[in-house]
Amino acid sequence: MGARVGGACLHAKLTSALSVETFIVAETALIASVLAGYVVLGTIAGSPYNETFNVYRTAPRVLSLIQSTLYLPGLSAFVTMIVQLSR
Repeated sequence: MGARVGGACLHAKLTSALSVETFIVAETALIASVLAGYVVLGTIAGSPYNETFNVYRTAPRVLSLIQSTLYLPGLSAFVTMIVQLSR
């Protein structure tokens, strides 16, 4: 019974450490995604007075893909963390 308790304690420590690492990865990716979103908004050229915006330039398109690429790993890391903690 002692080995079982020790094994459960070790498992809890590993799960806790893994969830902290997963949380840090998720937060970093999501914060980077938000910052990339601001950069995307900054690349949109146009005038609010003339109501002309050019969102089909290369810069907004590429940076939007980068933003999505940063968002998806952050979201999947949060989902992974929730699944791990629910066990």
